[in-house]
Amino acid sequence: MQVMAEVLENEFRNAFEVKDPDSLHRGISILVESIPQKEQNKTEHDHFRESMLKMDSKMEATIIKMDEGFKRMDERFKASDQRFDDVNKRFDDVNKRFDDVNKRFDDMSRRSDMQIRFITVGFIMLTVLMSVYQFLA
Repeated sequence: MQVMAEVLENEFRNAFEVKDPDSLHRGISILVESIPQKEQNKTEHDHFRESMLKMDSKMEATIIKMDEGFKRMDERFKASDQRFDDVNKRFDDVNKRFDDVNKRFDDMSRRSDMQIRFITVGFIMLTVLMSVYQFLA
């Protein structure tokens, strides 16, 4: 870097009219010192960019894994929903059978009630006929 500073200083002295050689020397020193900083900044920037790219690829891989996990969970939920639907269908079938049995019992109850009414009417008629027969005889 020192050689570069001397070369630049000589070139500027030859190309321009130098009023203050110390000022020229300080300016060239500042210019030459900033060159390594720029290279260091570029190196750090490249390293940072590389780290960011690695981080980005890791994030993409993580997102892909999460999406796959969500898909598996969705499949499990669908399977659970199907099982619940099957269980609900079985319960509906059982309820239908119970409703059918209840209807049969209701029909039997109505039939029994009707038979009891007819028997009651028959006994009343027999009683009335027997009473009339005894009253007339």
